[in-house]
Amino acid sequence: MNSLLFGTMEKLETLGALYETLRLQVSAETLDKISEMDKAAGRVAADYFKAEAPSPDREEVKTYRGLLDSALQSVKALKDVKDRVKAGEGETAILLCRDLNAAIDEELAGAKLSVPSAAAEAPRQEAEPAASAGTAGDETAALAALSEVRKALEAYKAKEGKYPKSLTKLAPKYISRIPEISAADHPATREVLEINSSDYDDTPFQAITDTGKWLYFTDKKSKLYGRLLIDCSHKGAGGAELYQAGE
Repeated sequence: MNSLLFGTMEKLETLGALYETLRLQVSAETLDKISEMDKAAGRVAADYFKAEAPSPDREEVKTYRGLLDSALQSVKALKDVKDRVKAGEGETAILLCRDLNAAIDEELAGAKLSVPSAAAEAPRQEAEPAASAGTAGDETAALAALSEVRKALEAYKAKEGKYPKSLTKLAPKYISRIPEISAADHPATREVLEINSSDYDDTPFQAITDTGKWLYFTDKKSKLYGRLLIDCSHKGAGGAELYQAGE
């Protein structure tokens, strides 16, 4: 199962590289498969994190590259939560990954990728305001990234017997690099705010300053030691502040 999901991630990264270097795109049929898989995998992650998944009839991504990036984050989230959800809940998304793998392989093997016309490459229109759709997509990606880094933190602790002094210590052994997040109205960033204090043990929400950055607690004497949050007080699709995600 993991090999299937890793394969999907690698193929999406390949498509991204081909687009960046040669402006090559997959066919409309395969693009639809990517979109369908993205939404299905996103729903699995949303259910696990108790967040409301975006409406399936809403266009979440406006550009080709944006869709590839969104799908990649969704597969990463699916890989991380598939063993934590109830049996069968991720089956549809996994079957769509298998179907997508075959479709991408066929396009790569047959050299079917093509450079679209200027009109075809233009951003697709949305049924709802762009700001709303962008926020929903960023939230899903941020939650997936949060799950990925938290998993790396636990792997580090299991091996080293303690949490790292800095998130940068996780790379490249436990994670390739700290992922970029762009939650709510905040700009994309990989920056980490570190709190080496136990002042917030009883009131962790007071550490939130709504910067949109990673927030990591490093004090070994703190009850929050090793805790990683998204420093964002905006409410997500599920109605809770994003810093409470996964808590």
